[in-house]
This record gives sequence, C-alpha cells and structure tokens, in this order.
Amino acid sequence: MNRSVTIACTVFQTGLMFLLMNISLAEPGGVPGSLMLAKDGKTEYRVVIPKGFHPEVKAAADELVLFLEQITGAGFTIVGDDITQTKKEILLGTNVRLKQLGLKLDLKQLGPEGYVIRTVGDRLVIAGGPDRGTINGVYVFLTDYLGCRWFAPDCSVIPKKASLAIPAIDLQKTPPFEIRSVWSSALTRDRDWFVRNHLNHYTVVVQTPDRPDGTRRVNYSDFRSDPRLANAYAFTGYHWHSLGHNSDLLDPEKYFDQHPEYFSLVGGKRMRTRQHPCLTHSEVIKIVTENVKKKLRNDPRARMVDVSLGDYRKLCECSTCSAAYKKYGHSGVYVRFVNAVAAEIEKEYPRVILTTLCGYPPVEGPPLGGVALRHNLLVRSGNTTYCRYHDYEACTENVYRGRLQTLKNWIPIAPGRVMALLYQYGSGPLLPRASQYRLLRRTGVKGVYVFSEDGQTRNYYWDQTPNLRGYLHARLAWDPDFDVEKGIREFCRAYYGAAAPELISYVREINDENSYAGKATPWKELQKRPGFHSGGGFLDPIKPQKLREFDRLFDEAEKKVRDNDRKALRHVMTGRLPLQYCILMMMPKQDPIFQKAARNFLPMAERLGVKKVRNLKAESGPKMQDLTVFCRAMLAD
Repeated sequence: MNRSVTIACTVFQTGLMFLLMNISLAEPGGVPGSLMLAKDGKTEYRVVIPKGFHPEVKAAADELVLFLEQITGAGFTIVGDDITQTKKEILLGTNVRLKQLGLKLDLKQLGPEGYVIRTVGDRLVIAGGPDRGTINGVYVFLTDYLGCRWFAPDCSVIPKKASLAIPAIDLQKTPPFEIRSVWSSALTRDRDWFVRNHLNHYTVVVQTPDRPDGTRRVNYSDFRSDPRLANAYAFTGYHWHSLGHNSDLLDPEKYFDQHPEYFSLVGGKRMRTRQHPCLTHSEVIKIVTENVKKKLRNDPRARMVDVSLGDYRKLCECSTCSAAYKKYGHSGVYVRFVNAVAAEIEKEYPRVILTTLCGYPPVEGPPLGGVALRHNLLVRSGNTTYCRYHDYEACTENVYRGRLQTLKNWIPIAPGRVMALLYQYGSGPLLPRASQYRLLRRTGVKGVYVFSEDGQTRNYYWDQTPNLRGYLHARLAWDPDFDVEKGIREFCRAYYGAAAPELISYVREINDENSYAGKATPWKELQKRPGFHSGGGFLDPIKPQKLREFDRLFDEAEKKVRDNDRKALRHVMTGRLPLQYCILMMMPKQDPIFQKAARNFLPMAERLGVKKVRNLKAESGPKMQDLTVFCRAMLAD
C-alpha cells in the first residue's frame, strides 16, 4: 500500500501556515515541561511499540513517523519494547514501558476507542483502548498539537518545522460516539482521508464501479486489509435494506415461485416486487439466518451484518402477522423477527453485531409488549423526512414529526445499542450544525451514520460543497464541540487558496435562510410553517439577487486563482457548477445571468467529467438527460 501523502495544498512558509490555521507550537527550548521532539531537522527520539503482533499499533507508529518526518525532516525509528530503553522515547500502545514508568491505564474506562496522550519526563505516551484507541490518539496528537489537517483526498496541510517542541500534555478522552460513519463517495472511498478523520464504520459501497477492463479503482478488500482500520466496524455486504430492494437474504427470484407465502401479503396479494418478508413465518427466519451465516463464512473478519426491511411502507397482512401486530406493534413483530436471527448468529459468531434500520413507518418507533433488542442487535434510528436546515429541537417541523422523541424512545429499549441515522441525501448546499451533534451526544446514542451522497455523483448538481460538508460531518462525529466556523475557514483557505475569502462568503450566505425565496417541498405541513425549512431532495429557490451576488463572488474567485493555482481553480469550478445549475433552473432565459450560465455550463461540465444532468424544467420526456441534450435545451430559444 502506498502510504505517501500528497501535500496538495501545502502552505510552504511555516510562519504563514500557523497564522492561517491559528495553531501554535512551542518554540525551540519553549515552556517548562515541553519536549523537544526535533531540533534543526534531527531527533534523539524513537518510537517504541509493544513486541509481538500488534498490526494496529504498528500502523499507528507508521503514521506518526510518516508525519513527524514530513514536519521536521528528521528520521524517527520504530523499535519494540524489548529493546533497552533510552531517555527520549515516544511510547505507543500498552507496552511494558508504561509499567516501568508506573503508568496504569484504565482500559475499561477508556473503552474500545478512548485514548491517553501524556508527557512523562522526556517521554511522550500515546496509548488507548483495545480496538482503536492508540491510533485515535496518534491522529489527535497530529491534528490538535501539530496542526495536521486532511481536508479532502487531494488537499492536506502538513506544517513544516525543523525544530519541533510540544508542551506538557495530560489528556485522556473517550469519543462520545463509539461508531462513526460518513458516507460521501467523493471522500470516504479514500482510505487515507477516512481513517485520518477518525471514521471507523464502512460498508461494501466504498467500492467503485468496475473499469472497462473489469478492475476497480477502490476495492472493499483494500479497506479490510488496511492495518489502520483493524477492528473497525466493517459490514459484510450492503448496510441496509437486505430484506427489501437490496435483498440478498430472501431473494424473490430464488424463492417466490415455489414459496410465495414467504413474502408479504398486501391487499390480498403476495408481493414479488416492493416486497417484505412474512415476519412470522418460521421457515423465513431459518432461511434468513442461514443466508446471514453464509455471508459471515465468506467474510470472517466482518463485525457487522445488516438485517433490514426495504423502503416500502406496507408490511405483511397475513392473519398471523396481523394478530401479532395487535400485541407487539409493527416494530415489535419486526424486532422479534430480527432477534430470532440474532440469537442463532450469536451461537457461531459471538462478536458479530446485527444491525437493523428502523427509519420508516410503520417500524420507525420502538416496539410494544415488552419487546427488547438482543444485546448483539443494534438499531439505526432516523428518517428521510425532516427539516435539514434546523436541528431536531430547533424546528417546529422536526418537533411535529417527533424526530428527537422517537430517538429517545429507543434508548431504554436498547441501551447502548442505538445509532442515529442522519439522512443528508439531497441536502444541497446545507452544512451540518454542531448543535445537532451535541443533541445526539446528550441523547446517548452509540454512534452516528451520516448518509451524505454528493450531488456530482448523483448528477443532481445542486450540491455545492460536498467535500466541505463531508469533512465537517466527520469532525463533528468525532467531536461535537468542533468549531464549525473555524473549520470552514481552515478548509477554504487550504482548498481554494487565494480564492478563500470569496468562497467563505459564499458558503456562509448559501447557508443563510435569508438567501432563499421559499421552500421547495411537497410536504403540505412543511409548506404551511413560517420561516425557511428544507426537506432535502428538492431544489430550494434562491433569491435572484443572491444568485447574482454569488455569481460575482465566483467571478472574483476564478480571477484570483486562474493563472497561478490550477488545483484551486478546479476546486472553484467544481463549486461553481452547481451554482450555474441553480441559475439555469431558477432564472428566466432572457436574464443575462442565465445566458452566461448556459454558455459556460457545457465546457465546465465536460472538463469536470459530467455525463448526465437532471433537467427540472423538462415538460416531457426524461428529466435525467445527457449533458449535451441538457445544454441544448438551455440554449434553445
């Protein structure tokens, strides 16, 4: 594996680097208690790891040495803890040196993801929980104390400082969310970005589509074999709807003809498509259980497997299921079904966690009749229908729909086994709010799963800043107290270079409700509510004067980087294309700003590799059109 780092957006002058990021390191010979890790490009320190097979700690050491050498230019070696100790060492993991120093780590208190960073005399200690604590501590040290940033796959900032001193440190922390996942294909298919931003939960969708020659640019196996992701929460197979439209546990093509009774009865008809299983049929439970076991046999390192219904609202209406609903509720019957599978799986795979999605009516809320989740079953609670602009508490629409209360109601039913689903699909330019993550922390969920597919991949083209949004989600999932405003400034300065002031203004304005002229949503309740709300998946109308203002900002941004920063120019153009799409969809054809966008859209889209665009103005025929067809329609009289 190529562990090199592309410092695509390096700020070469060290002093300027730290001014930009508002981060300071102790000066050489700095404050009392500080450690001089390197001086004038040389070091007396070495990294000490436990002797034996500890691939996750060795990977943490490799990452630490990689960036220490890039920062200082000094050569840091890695040795085992069976080597005679020296005065100046960086100790990683729970090695014997800790006992020699009289340090005791409470691993139970740290949990699987917690970590300790501590200076002891001339030594630096970074250690943590048994799963991923040590590598988490390494990335916290690199980020919070040395100023490293990994904004996007092609944009990292690694400071340069030949003489590197750190202050005295005594930090012990357990992340509030044990499981952290952000799905944005522009970002999370890059393992370096994924792991360095503390994500630890991934699925088979990290694979890219096949190339013409049948190979893949990214393989699921690449994630599974990466030692930096050892003990991560890896799924076998797809991560939801395994009993529905992603059905690999009860495939209607295989079972329906011979056994239609295995599938949901709706309106007197057994469903071959848009199907659910019959949730009370004993043979169905056996088949699903065996198919789960087959997946695990083929993927023995998996930690998670999904058993979830599809998107369809109608459950089985057979007499047995209907009677059970009266006693346990729809969720209760569903949970009993998945519990039965989980009980059998535990006998052979005690470490595997089954997950199930309770995100749609009628299984959105917790069960009735005293039904509780088994200890090896985790529920993901969330829904697609909520206001994306506000957090769960700060919005009459979200309160009306009971989003927070539903989540809270699951906690006593499955303590420590509830994961919040933040469905950001189609959220356009809207960025995450720290208040939402702090709210989830108070609620006590075990983890967060952010589904935030970027608009470029989906060809929607109103997703203005997917990389910024994915970065902020990842940082907030790690630390709900993360300073979002500071994060936006740092990201834009690195990602857009000299065009940062214009892009910072644009990001702020497009996330301001005063930039919008109304709500684009079919939800009747949401339409009636005062103020701005965004339901997601719809193109919220932007005020014409704001579109003109944004267009001028991008004119100035392009001018600043056109001649001297090709990478920043591409980033600016990528951000501008969705704005031009909004102009084409929202402004009349006779408006000069429309004509300008129509002329520029095709060459810019071709340069960025766009193939199809959704034409919301099409009165007939398919709305998803080839790029050239779309552009001809925009230029037509």
